[in-house]
Amino acid sequence: MSILLVDLGNTRLKWATCDGTLPRHSEVRDHREQELAAVLDASWNAMPPPGQVLVASVADSERKAALSGWMQRRWSLSPEFLVSPSSGQGLTNAYAQPERLGCDRWAAMVAAFHLAGSAVCVVDCGSAVTLDAVAADGQHLGGLILPGLTAMQSALTRHTALSPIALAKPANILLGRSTQEGISLGITRAVVALIQQTLADLQQQSGIQASCYLTGGDAGRIEPLLSIPCQQEPDLVLQGLAVIAGAT
Repeated sequence: MSILLVDLGNTRLKWATCDGTLPRHSEVRDHREQELAAVLDASWNAMPPPGQVLVASVADSERKAALSGWMQRRWSLSPEFLVSPSSGQGLTNAYAQPERLGCDRWAAMVAAFHLAGSAVCVVDCGSAVTLDAVAADGQHLGGLILPGLTAMQSALTRHTALSPIALAKPANILLGRSTQEGISLGITRAVVALIQQTLADLQQQSGIQASCYLTGGDAGRIEPLLSIPCQQEPDLVLQGLAVIAGAT
């Protein structure tokens, strides 16, 4: 049975199909400036109806309703929206109210733990940057959340006299030699410092040596600046959905 796995974020729609294995190829579309139904028409009109749809979504209720409505009209199929559980797939949720943990974070942790089989630190560099740590026994230790690179850049230019600028390409230099470089390096190095200090603190305070996994649209900006081993997995949320769906 074909399973459609969907990661519906605040800015991007990402999906893959799988049948008994982890997804090896995904598609992605930006939906910030478009009606979701039009994005789905362009993406899925030629797709045969899947047997099951599992969705991880942090988008607003309007976008979720649009996704459900499209699938019901086209495929007579209702998607299943993931809600973070108290435990599952070898993990235990640290939240007292487990459903309050972002389902994309849960799916990413499931995938990383499934891949590593030991302690992991998962960093999702999307509209927000989230960091979650999981011990070797599968206990979620908790996480950190901060604005994503674009959100930090927008906040800086909105509250100062600086003109809006595009983020520069990642550069493995210490200090910027222009305003653009200074902002881009300052923002990315703030995230890099958070990752590296958190991993160092985990090892020093708890003896946990965690493998680091990066995912999300801005992971490619962060990874070149890290001085620690790190594995970039663009489809980590979708891989977690596949594990949860029992496709592996």
